Amino acid sequence: MKITFYSLKQLEQWDAVCQRGETPMAQRIAEDFDPDKFRPIDIFHQDGTTYVVDGRQRTTGLRLMGSSDDFQVPCIDHGELSTKRAAEIFKGLNDFIRLRKFNTFMADYLEGKHDQCTIVEIVENLELRIVPGGQTGGIQAVDALEWVLRPTKRSEPDAEALRRTLQIIVAAWGPTKYALQGQIIRGIGRVVLRDKERLDDAYMARKLAGRDGGPAKLLADAHAEKKLLGGQVGTCVADQAILVYNHGRRARDRMLKPFRS
Repeated sequence: MKITFYSLKQLEQWDAVCQRGETPMAQRIAEDFDPDKFRPIDIFHQDGTTYVVDGRQRTTGLRLMGSSDDFQVPCIDHGELSTKRAAEIFKGLNDFIRLRKFNTFMADYLEGKHDQCTIVEIVENLELRIVPGGQTGGIQAVDALEWVLRPTKRSEPDAEALRRTLQIIVAAWGPTKYALQGQIIRGIGRVVLRDKERLDDAYMARKLAGRDGGPAKLLADAHAEKKLLGGQVGTCVADQAILVYNHGRRARDRMLKPFRS
């Protein structure tokens, strides 16, 4: 593509959910600026505005080093783009640096991919959010959400299993960052996926809520089980949850089978 020049003031940051925020790289660019090593910014246009689709750290670095608004920035212009197409280009341009899973998930969501759109809809309907970093009501572990929705590539997406999993977790411990960790989601999801016909969700939530130590202790016990017996942490979380669920239940047909016999 042809390289063209835009002034710094013409370049707006594309604040899409798949974008990375400012990182230490921007400061390093400002401190060690070398025009011969400065790679052109990738830009696109939408509704009369010119956005940076790739080059956020480079443009931030230019501003940090005191460049004027009229500073001419070399750009590769991708023309007028839809948000979907911009997300596709963003992923393609960054494929070689292996984007964080959160960023690729949000790019897939912006592209309109079925699984990611289904997950976002379920999460938001439960008044939760998909956000980077541990925040109350926020989930960063998108890989765990994807796994519960579709445990294998050949699986059909199970939106109901994901919804029930998150409902149990929030009913037990609230929407805390400790409860909405990836291994907790995987563990409770594993129980829901296997025992969806027999599992009493409300009862499971009550039993988990009454367990001493909350989700942090459940996860710690799962790690101890893994250290002793091996396996995956998510499976150990599932077993710990089943132990709590079965405790006090007398009718064997109402009990759940442990994953480790």
